[in-house]
Amino acid sequence: MIRPAQRSDALTVAAIQLCSSQAAYGDRNNYLTIERMEHRLKVWIELIDREGVWLDLYEKENVPVAYISFQSSYAEPSTGEITSVYVLPSYWGKGIGKLLMTHAEKTLLSNGVNNSALWVRESNLKTIDFYKRSNYTETGNKKLFEESDFVIEMMKKL
Repeated sequence: MIRPAQRSDALTVAAIQLCSSQAAYGDRNNYLTIERMEHRLKVWIELIDREGVWLDLYEKENVPVAYISFQSSYAEPSTGEITSVYVLPSYWGKGIGKLLMTHAEKTLLSNGVNNSALWVRESNLKTIDFYKRSNYTETGNKKLFEESDFVIEMMKKL
C-alpha cells in the first residue's frame, strides 16, 4: 500500500534512507551518517509540509519499507523531479521501486507535468540501470555531489 507520509513518519523516512544508503554505498557513504540524522529529520518534516512536494511511503503489512519523494516543479517548465527513492535492502528486487516510480509518474502527469527528471550517483550503476529500464535517459548533465562523487541527470517523457 502507498500512502502520503505524515510529520510523525519523518524518523521512519530518515531510517529507511540511512539503511538503504549504507547498504548501497558502504564506506563511500560519507554524506549520510547517524550524526547527520537530526538534520535529515528537519529536512523531511519541511518536505512533508511543503506544497507541490510529495513524500509517499510504501507499506508491507502496515510497516513502511520504502519511500519516494518527488515534486512538480523543476528547472524546466512542465518537468517534475523524482528527488529520492529508497527501499530497505531486504526488499530490494521485489518490484517496490518500480511501483513507487510508476505512482510518482502518474501523480506528476495528473498534475500537468509531462516530463520527469532525476539525479543519480554516477557510481551507482545498478540504479542507473534500473532507471534506464524505466525509460529514463541520460541528459549529459553532471554535477559534483559531496566531495568525491558525481551525479548525472536522467529524464523521461511521461
